[in-house]
Amino acid sequence: MATSRRCAAWCAAGASTCCRWRSRWSRWSRAEFGPWPVIPSAERGFHLMATPFTNAVPVSQIPTVGDVRIDALLGPLRWGAGTSPSPVELSFSFADTTSVWSLAAADYAPGTSNVDPGSGVFALDPVMRDAVRAALASWAAVANVRFVEVTETATDVGELRFAWTALDPDDQSRAFEPAATAKAGDVWLNALAPWGDGAAPGTYGYSTLLHEIGHALGLKHPFEGATVLPEQQDAYVNTLMTYNASVVSPGSWAEFEPTTPMLYDILALQAIYGANNAWRTGDDTYVFVQGQSYLQTLWDAGGNDTIVWEGSGESATIDLREGAVSDLGNALVYWDFAFSRSWTDDLSVGIAFGTSIENATGGDAADTLVGNDRPNMLTGRAGDDRLTGGVGNDVLDGGPGNDVLDGGIGLDTAVISGTFAAHAIGWTGTDWYIAPYPGQSDSGVDTLRSIENLRFDDRTVSLLDLVLGSTVAVDRTYAHVYRYFNTDNAQYFYTASEQERAYIPANFPQLRFEGEAFAAQDNWIDGYLPVYRFANLLTGGYFYTINPVERDIVLSDYTYLRYDSATFFAPNAWGEGVEAVYRLANLSNGAYLYTADTDERAAVLAGGGWRDDGFAFLSLDPAWAASQSAVDGLVL
Repeated sequence: MATSRRCAAWCAAGASTCCRWRSRWSRWSRAEFGPWPVIPSAERGFHLMATPFTNAVPVSQIPTVGDVRIDALLGPLRWGAGTSPSPVELSFSFADTTSVWSLAAADYAPGTSNVDPGSGVFALDPVMRDAVRAALASWAAVANVRFVEVTETATDVGELRFAWTALDPDDQSRAFEPAATAKAGDVWLNALAPWGDGAAPGTYGYSTLLHEIGHALGLKHPFEGATVLPEQQDAYVNTLMTYNASVVSPGSWAEFEPTTPMLYDILALQAIYGANNAWRTGDDTYVFVQGQSYLQTLWDAGGNDTIVWEGSGESATIDLREGAVSDLGNALVYWDFAFSRSWTDDLSVGIAFGTSIENATGGDAADTLVGNDRPNMLTGRAGDDRLTGGVGNDVLDGGPGNDVLDGGIGLDTAVISGTFAAHAIGWTGTDWYIAPYPGQSDSGVDTLRSIENLRFDDRTVSLLDLVLGSTVAVDRTYAHVYRYFNTDNAQYFYTASEQERAYIPANFPQLRFEGEAFAAQDNWIDGYLPVYRFANLLTGGYFYTINPVERDIVLSDYTYLRYDSATFFAPNAWGEGVEAVYRLANLSNGAYLYTADTDERAAVLAGGGWRDDGFAFLSLDPAWAASQSAVDGLVL
């Protein structure tokens, strides 16, 4: 948020205190908290206690990590003597008018610029204390920081102390960062600043508590120090330690404030204290409801988890990739510093780096669901949805409506409502689609991209096999299979397509023609099987297989191999005119050579540097195929 001039001067001077300027309004919002990782005083057991004059927990330097998202938020010191990242346990307490304070020069000596507790200390009421506990729990949920509540006495206090005091009316609060002083970790809330809605989640008051606790744990503002965040990243969607609610305008304000630490805050605190890998390890479901406002980041340490959007007429975007921010709930309203203009932003719910959410379920409007590198279950429900899988073996269920189902990389399955016989599959010229016959299903007309399997109510079929057509015994055409050598990367390319051959000279001059390698069929007829071609995204080469099991393993596990097409059809059994094709792998550049010439195979292996992968598939002897074409009146 924007800072008063006094706060800016303190922060620029590298002072160990930081204040936050007040907002001009705040609003109530519902937020849900899980079990608080904060230990009440009655259950704390043995704990090293701080006193009003000394700390019980030592401090140590925080090293930078070379990541601007983290380094821009790291203060100089952390709690604990361990090497970062390492856990820490911290006590906290609520001060009142009877509390004792250190009046040492480094703490609250009279006449210093620090808050003078002697001139005004007021106890937090039960509602505000619960807000502090919730804010502490939100930080403890993401990092290895354990908070233990203690009751203040004349000799024992918390490492972190919370109280009201009287500050400048323009200063909402301030906190002291970790240090070897008694005041380190103290958080002062300004009783003279407006706290109209208290500190309910979503208000400026609650985000102030999160912000100041962040300082008390060792985080700084992203605009301070030697490392700062780039302007286009310095906003609430990344960090609540900023003074900019939005990147649209410096010093901007938000009508709805963050309810959790945000993407970079979590990264930074985990760099200091380690990640809380015990938080939400079960199968969790996160439900977001139309009409509610959200600004938060999800940290989830394990399990098979789901984000659900409950919306009837409002579309949502759920992006499961770590570090992504989804559009869920109300559009968020922002104002510039002078309150002269406002704007809205749909981004509201982030997924923390290191968090895997496996599944997403849309509402009843046109939603967009995006998967990650895990096996995802994407469910669109009603509406014309767009579902995009990631690297894993995904299941995409568009539901009613005309949906776009894009499996991405991996062995992906589209769920189609109704029976196999109730649907027709077609080709638009750019995409496959599936549509129900009239009155047979509510599945709609779905566009299929990078989908390998179709799951109907009565069966699951391979789309790769299905779209190649049924075997037609009378449609027999022999085909040349030609070999090309890529002079740029020493990879091989095989094709039986006359269209591809015609396209190569002008567009791929680096492909040197090496003649006919073997013969095959260019239609799927009885006794023949498709040979599948995969493009290697790393080497620029190609991989060919006739084996459906090997094909599916490649689709599932070898994400750098992209399925290209079924390039030709090879015999599935030995017979007249049939010969073997062998696969050789180059050990240095990953190229694959396919040859039916046994002399060539022997010569290549004798030269060294190649691995013999053995039999690849069967082919036709070109001379025999030519003779059969002459007999059948076919052209080869």
